[in-house]
Amino acid sequence: MATNEVFVGIDVCKASLDIATSDSSRVQTWRNDKSGIRALLTQLQRLQPTLIVTEASGGYERLAVASLAAAGLEVVVINPRQVREFARATGTLAKTDAIDARFWPALPLPFVQKSDVSQAPRSRSSRNGRPAGSSSSR
Repeated sequence: MATNEVFVGIDVCKASLDIATSDSSRVQTWRNDKSGIRALLTQLQRLQPTLIVTEASGGYERLAVASLAAAGLEVVVINPRQVREFARATGTLAKTDAIDARFWPALPLPFVQKSDVSQAPRSRSSRNGRPAGSSSSR
């Protein structure tokens, strides 16, 4: 991986988006509405992340994902259980939005494959951790 690659993690809530980047330990919170997402988009366009990883969150992610994809940013929506299991495997047992946001950009690439990248506002997650539509045996 090139040293200039930046990955972004977004933990989604009804009213807010917690944002973490792979190049910082800080977590920023943005409003999950049109104006908050517009401001976030401005910041992310300057940052030019390699990939943005977010969770399926009962539809609360849709406006952000649609806006990011429309702006040409690569965004993938995954099952939130995957990040929880990854965090647990690293010894992090606490569950907060800020902790989750920090783990999104740290997910290993087997969790986030290029075929999962969405250029449209749709969820591409599945219960078994594979891209939607893939079979369980190979």
